[in-house]
Amino acid sequence: MWGVIVGLAVALMGDEPVDELIKGPDIALDQAKTGGRGTCVQYEPGMDAHLQATQQMRIPLRHALAKGELQVQYQPLVNLHRGRITTYEALARWPHPEKGQVSRAEFIPAAEETGLIVPRGEWILRQACTEAVKWPAHVSVAVNLSPLQFKNRRLAATVNDILEGTALHASRIQLEITESVLLEESDGNLQILNEIRQLGVKIAIDDFGAGFSSLSYLRTFPFDKIKVDRSFITTEEQRVTGNR
Repeated sequence: MWGVIVGLAVALMGDEPVDELIKGPDIALDQAKTGGRGTCVQYEPGMDAHLQATQQMRIPLRHALAKGELQVQYQPLVNLHRGRITTYEALARWPHPEKGQVSRAEFIPAAEETGLIVPRGEWILRQACTEAVKWPAHVSVAVNLSPLQFKNRRLAATVNDILEGTALHASRIQLEITESVLLEESDGNLQILNEIRQLGVKIAIDDFGAGFSSLSYLRTFPFDKIKVDRSFITTEEQRVTGNR
């Protein structure tokens, strides 16, 4: 399926510098590429600063991956009916040796925009599976997958290699995706999801309600879990309360 990605700049007053109008669309296009097919971004002052900040973080982030500076921390998910932990969610952390703890809001977008999210995602998956083998058999591990990881058509094979290498049973891993995976290259991504599902891995959709929130997405694939975004619930609560 064909699609368009657009970056543009508009001279509203006609007095913008020519060099600003020339470089503006290129900067906007670079940012639009991270949104995938159907994305249109208009250049705004300050976008170049964001691009420079991203590029400056690229080399340190690459070194952090090579040197093993990134860490994986685990957030427990508790079954309230049984009163016990059933899953740990793997979360990436970057304790920079000089800057201290780098915010996920900084390095995750930078990793996505520079393509480093792919090796980082594979590394986290491997680390999480290696750690989960040591846990009780009833405890699973949840790992987020970036939409960019689906550009690797061998993603299912990579997951299988990691499971075999760590000896973790496939049923004990839950891979979480966002709605955007079903928007971009949906046919190919659905094929990958089916290949992963055939391994015995559980698939969850994360932050449902934060994006397009179409219930039709839930019919495209038999998800094992749906994690509803808090904003979706808050909006619905406000709507119901307002009708009373």
